[in-house]
Amino acid sequence: MLKSYVVESNRLSLTVSAENRREAFIKFFIYVFKNWSKVRDKIGILAVVEEDGEQYGIRTIPTLLNLKLIDNRTALDTLRIALGDVSLNELYIWCLQDRWIAKEVLKNIG
Repeated sequence: MLKSYVVESNRLSLTVSAENRREAFIKFFIYVFKNWSKVRDKIGILAVVEEDGEQYGIRTIPTLLNLKLIDNRTALDTLRIALGDVSLNELYIWCLQDRWIAKEVLKNIG
């Protein structure tokens, strides 16, 4: 059954219909991918959705990198500004952990 989810990241807020928060995040990133030039300055390092009164977050930078919307330098610079010292190895691990999102986005945009 579809529910309405609001996915927020910094100054970007998107309402999507989805069966669960995982699908909501995928739909959020499909929107980001299709509208990158409009949203690139609005998205933060996390995307957050509420489900059953609980908030759930997901990293955005690894997915943006996996979707080739940003490059390694931009990803590292952004993460270092927000988090301090972040290594290329840490970024690589996060990209591997979060690659399921990019796979689903690319599959759904055809």
